[in-house]
Amino acid sequence: MVNVFSDGNYEVFKTDDGFIIQNKDMDGFCHTHIKNYKTCIYLINLSKKKKCPNDTPRYLLISLMRINERGEYTNKIEQLLNKERKRCYNNNSIYGYRAC
Repeated sequence: MVNVFSDGNYEVFKTDDGFIIQNKDMDGFCHTHIKNYKTCIYLINLSKKKKCPNDTPRYLLISLMRINERGEYTNKIEQLLNKERKRCYNNNSIYGYRAC
């Protein structure tokens, strides 16, 4: 693993199949695997600002929980994870329209 980014609490390592984000402040090797470097930086920025937008994909919310200490922020993320998401539907009678 090669360290490609370091910013106080967080480090990003390049691996064969993507990247690993690690939070150095947490006990143990608290990390998450991400495929895209820009997504790593996005998650680190969200984590620093303690934000979790409603349109964040489920996988990224879980990744945010992995790199943050238990507390108000992770409770906010859990609430978003438990919130029912809008379901997709297919309406084949109108030009194969698919909406989410």
